[in-house]
Amino acid sequence: MRRNGQKVLLALRSMDGESTAAWAAFLADMTRRGLNAPEFVIVDGAPGLEAALWPGAPVQRCTVHSTATCWRTRRIGCKRRRAAEPCLAGLRRLRTARNR
Repeated sequence: MRRNGQKVLLALRSMDGESTAAWAAFLADMTRRGLNAPEFVIVDGAPGLEAALWPGAPVQRCTVHSTATCWRTRRIGCKRRRAAEPCLAGLRRLRTARNR
């Protein structure tokens, strides 16, 4: 996303999986084509991608994926359900925040 809020598709590629090696090759190709290390990275929780990112790049997990993880945990059992409630409450505050 550009500073002005415009979303830009940087690349689209079919890969054999989401391993660290696959993501590293993908990111190396983007770097070779002129992409600088981003100021901020939002990921879906794929460990291969997070491991392949530029060193020191600030990373945040996508709130949609975080919410899905909380809901999944909530359905598993009573102990975990109670533990998931603060997580869901925090995510609700994020989602409804005035300044996102």
